[in-house]
Amino acid sequence: MTISTDIPCAAHAPTQIRRLRTNTKKPYAATARLCDNNVIQSQVGLSEARLQSSRTHVIETFCRLYRAAAAGAHFTQEMRLANRASTCYAIHQAREVMNFVHHAAGADSIFESNPFERRFRDLHTMTQQGQAAFANFEALGQTLMGQTSMRQT
Repeated sequence: MTISTDIPCAAHAPTQIRRLRTNTKKPYAATARLCDNNVIQSQVGLSEARLQSSRTHVIETFCRLYRAAAAGAHFTQEMRLANRASTCYAIHQAREVMNFVHHAAGADSIFESNPFERRFRDLHTMTQQGQAAFANFEALGQTLMGQTSMRQT
């Protein structure tokens, strides 16, 4: 799986956050809407920071790798690991944001008719695939610790 197929699924997280903002839903026995809840508001802020920092990291990594390739450099194992680590991290951050949104949406989010359910399931399925596998971090850790990575990237 490549980043080009992962991004559309992960890109739904900000949309789901905006839906929470305009949602008129009130949790059971609550007096305020979700969007007026201070805890939800702080988590929305944290989620936005997660998504934006991950996006920035991916873009900066890709720009650095592109410049190296444009200058004629051959892709090294370290460059491949940088690619995998940045995209893998971004995917996992998007999953954490979607977990928050899914939880905040409450019981409505578990029904197949709700867009939250499908996107939640899709993102969790994606994290089980090669581009988002934790083995990417294992390979990065091995390289950072001066060991030869056993994983081919």
